[in-house]
Amino acid sequence: MANEFDYQKLEGKTYWTLSELCAYTGYTKSYIYKLTSSNVLSYNKPLGKIMFRKEDIFSLFQKGRVKSNEELENLI
Repeated sequence: MANEFDYQKLEGKTYWTLSELCAYTGYTKSYIYKLTSSNVLSYNKPLGKIMFRKEDIFSLFQKGRVKSNEELENLI
């Protein structure tokens, strides 16, 4: 289908564009800009084009991880 995003093309990339990040996460451009302006999401801006490092994105997602009941029980 023409509207489906090709996630595999991002696998080998270290940096993602704003459009690629929006397509991958489902977030709007304005929400991504809000995260960058509040310094929640780091970015690079070479030659005026905003780019996001894949490792930084996944690191941010891991910070909000909530443990399952099974994981909590294993801590006891």
